[in-house]
Amino acid sequence: MKKTLIKITLTVFVVAILVLVIQYFSQTGKAESDGTIIFVLIDESGEEIIRQSVDYTRLKEDGDPNTLFDILNSEFNVVCAGAMYQKDETCSHSFTNGHVILSVETVETDFFNSYIEIYHNGVYSNKGISLIEFKDKDVIELRYKQVG
Repeated sequence: MKKTLIKITLTVFVVAILVLVIQYFSQTGKAESDGTIIFVLIDESGEEIIRQSVDYTRLKEDGDPNTLFDILNSEFNVVCAGAMYQKDETCSHSFTNGHVILSVETVETDFFNSYIEIYHNGVYSNKGISLIEFKDKDVIELRYKQVG
C-alpha cells in the first residue's frame, strides 16, 4: 500500500512538472501595445552595423499578436535554422521555443561554432526571440558570438 501511494505521488509530481515545462515553452512574447522597438546588430568584430527604430503594431494584419521575431523578420533579411539546423530562408520551421536565427542581414552564424546572442534593454536574454515580451521603446541587441 505504501509503495503504491509513493508511485502515485511521484507520478502526479512528474506530470505537474511536465505541464509547467510545456506551458513555459509554449508562451510567446507578445507586444503590450503599438510602439517602436530599437534593433541593434553587432557583427563579429564588435562593430555596430545597424541601429534602427522600427514601428510595430500589437496585432499583425491577420489578427495574431506580433512577436519580436515577426517584427525582426518583416524589417530585415533573416535566415533561420530548419529542423536539422540547415539554413531556411523562409523561416518556416519553428522549434518548441520558437525560431532559431542563423543570420540577420550580413551577420551570419552556423549555430555550432557561432550564434547570435540577444540582449533585451542591455540584459542578456535567457529566452529566444519568439518568447521575449516587449513594450514600446525597448532595445533589442543582436550580437554575433563565437563559441569557445
